[in-house]
Amino acid sequence: MAVHLIHLNLWNEGDSPDEARIDREIEMLVNDQSSAEEVAKIIDDIVTADREKALSAYTESLTNIGSGEKPEEHNSPVPTPQPMGWQHFV
Repeated sequence: MAVHLIHLNLWNEGDSPDEARIDREIEMLVNDQSSAEEVAKIIDDIVTADREKALSAYTESLTNIGSGEKPEEHNSPVPTPQPMGWQHFV
């Protein structure tokens, strides 16, 4: 008996490596190749790390602005908002 995998086609050109990993993990969950607990842990780790990077960049930008540096002179830009956020996974 052949195994048929369900392809969700969540991947979009331009997705970050983290977004691509989330896409793969969700597809593995749907195809019963990973448990819900494993996938939830991986996605939580990815989202938490992304949030921490964004907070760090934001905090650093405030520190630099407070020191008189103009935002455009700062080498580590604050990530731009993504209005769709994680909704494209739903």
